[in-house]
Amino acid sequence: SGIDSKAMIKVVHIYTIIWVAVWAFMLFTPNRLFGIEVDSRGVQRFFIPGDGFVYLSYFLLFEKWLKTKSKITLLIVIGLFAVIIFQVTRQTIIFTLLVSLYFLFRNNKYIVLHIIAAFFVLQFFTIHFSDDSALGALINLTQNQVSDSQSGDTYIRILEYEYFCLDFNNNPLAILFGNGVPHDESAYGKEILHAKDYLAFYMSDVGY
Repeated sequence: SGIDSKAMIKVVHIYTIIWVAVWAFMLFTPNRLFGIEVDSRGVQRFFIPGDGFVYLSYFLLFEKWLKTKSKITLLIVIGLFAVIIFQVTRQTIIFTLLVSLYFLFRNNKYIVLHIIAAFFVLQFFTIHFSDDSALGALINLTQNQVSDSQSGDTYIRILEYEYFCLDFNNNPLAILFGNGVPHDESAYGKEILHAKDYLAFYMSDVGY
């Protein structure tokens, strides 16, 4: 009978609504009830399982807005992108933004020239964000990491790449395609825990 794509999309949106509701609830409750909470980047970060649905919903609705130009859909898309920003994970923010810009301007044959021009124009502007804000914390974190690299200290992400690409996997296919989701009780899961607990290497840091 095949898979009903409309039903799948509905499930994705339902799980996204649940996830965002839990995330919003966590922002305003004094006690952590779900996931892992970290507040080192100017905002509380909640590592709640199932956040992948948020990105799926975002791009499904973004595509819908491109076709329909619905104002309500646009507001939802902006709201989901705000949620993604408040997760303060740089790689997901950057890639979500880049993919969105590509689909937004893919029919413009001068898109590359526009991006280059915007880059040079921005060199003449200084935008300051409060150090206590999420964006300010991310910018400061990035600047500190660049400074550490320039001072001779090897950037931690480079060390993580070297470990997970060269030392962690013996199978070259796994390097290219991944190992799947680990379970703490499996040999693979124990290797992940060892890297995290003894080396301070996190696979999510190199999960591009």
